Amino acid sequence: MFAPRERLSAWRDFFGQAIFKLEIEPYRREGFRAETMFCPLPGLRLMYGTTAPARHGRRRHMVDNDDILFSMPMAGTALFRTYGDARTEGGRVPASGDTLFLLFSQTKVLTSAAVWTLVEEGRLSFMDKISDHLPEFAALGKGDITLHQVMTHQGGFPSGDVSRESWADHARMRAEVCDFSLDWTPGSRLQYHPRAAHLTQAMVIEAVTRRDYREVIRDHVLAPLGLDRDIYVGVPAGEQERCADTDAESRTARCHRARTALATHRRSRRSPENRS
Repeated sequence: MFAPRERLSAWRDFFGQAIFKLEIEPYRREGFRAETMFCPLPGLRLMYGTTAPARHGRRRHMVDNDDILFSMPMAGTALFRTYGDARTEGGRVPASGDTLFLLFSQTKVLTSAAVWTLVEEGRLSFMDKISDHLPEFAALGKGDITLHQVMTHQGGFPSGDVSRESWADHARMRAEVCDFSLDWTPGSRLQYHPRAAHLTQAMVIEAVTRRDYREVIRDHVLAPLGLDRDIYVGVPAGEQERCADTDAESRTARCHRARTALATHRRSRRSPENRS
């Protein structure tokens, strides 16, 4: 999870060298917090969240949340403002700059960054086979899949997933990752692996370091950037109260809501008031 803190200096060295400046006083007057950042592209967008279970295990797509972190990068300046409530059940709790929001798939970036640090230390190579570090991963025709293929979504098992129970039981997670079945020949195409790729990397990290991959992400990636209290992969119990509630919505319900909204929009456009 990511907390939109006012201090963003740690991102400067992370995102590059070129600096862009923008007159931001009008946004300050509107209540935005802003800081000029170093970044490689003027249109850089920061995404916030995590794959860890949300508070109380409830999830909801961000468009349905009662809270929102609005981030508007303009010419290298990050402008951000938090609206609404972090929680509504049992009393309303306003969202703030210290509220933790879900990172969702940005956890993949953090996991890969941890792998890069191990490559820099000489403990891994991108050309290593996953089975070099997880021998049981060789089952079901996966023995020659390389770390490079997994990190670039060419592993061949995009439908792979693990059970919710494995989130807190990494021996089980390792067994389930190694039991992934191939959907197509590794290296023959590129297809986004929504759940499988970064969890495979996570298990390699644990095999190499003999540590929880979340600790490695914290110590190798987040702490050196001064972000170890702003971003979490797996939120400690003592920080759970900072989490914004996020609830689940079924695909069917989401599609129904979208169709209803579209139909309402079309009706409003056909109304006599809009035909003048």
